[in-house]
Amino acid sequence: NNFLLARYESTQDAVYLEQVCLTLDRMREGPIHDVKEGGYFRTTTGADWSQPHREKLLAEQAGLLSNCLGAFRLTERAEYAAMSGDIIDYLDRKLFDPASGAYFGCEDFLRRERAEDPGSGEFFTIIDECVYTDANALAIAAYLVAATVLNRPACKDRALGALEFLWNRCRSAENGMFHY
Repeated sequence: NNFLLARYESTQDAVYLEQVCLTLDRMREGPIHDVKEGGYFRTTTGADWSQPHREKLLAEQAGLLSNCLGAFRLTERAEYAAMSGDIIDYLDRKLFDPASGAYFGCEDFLRRERAEDPGSGEFFTIIDECVYTDANALAIAAYLVAATVLNRPACKDRALGALEFLWNRCRSAENGMFHY
C-alpha cells in the first residue's frame, strides 16, 4: 500500500488510490480485523483469507496505521480515521510499555487444546517484551502523523517518549542502534 499511495500522489491516477481503499476496506471487513480486541492479525491461513493467523506484530500494525492515515488524508473517508484510531488504541492498550515509553514487539496467541474435545480450545496471549528499534521507529513515524492528521496530541507525546527511549537506551556511539 505504501507503493500505491506514493504512485497515486505522484501521478494522481485514481486506480492506485482505489486499490489502497479496496485493500483497507477488505481488511476492515474481514476476519483479519480483530473486532474484539482491536488491531489486525498479521496474516491468514488458507487462500480465501478466512482463518486469521493469530499474531499481531508492532511493525505490521505501524505499517497499516501509516496506510490508513495516508488513505484518510487523501480521501477524508471517516472509516480510515476510525481504522487508525482502532490501531492506535490497540497499540496503546496491548503493546505499550509504560515503564520504558516504547512498544513491545508483538502479541502472539497460543491455543490451549481441550483434552475432552480435541480440535477445540481457547486462545491465550503472550506479549513479546522485546523492544525492536526498527518497529518502534515505524510506530513513532506513524504516531507523529496521527497527532496532526487525527488531531490526537497524545500520539505526539507517545512518539517522542518512545524516541527518547530508543535514543537513550538503544543506541551505542560505537555501534549504532540496537534492540532492547
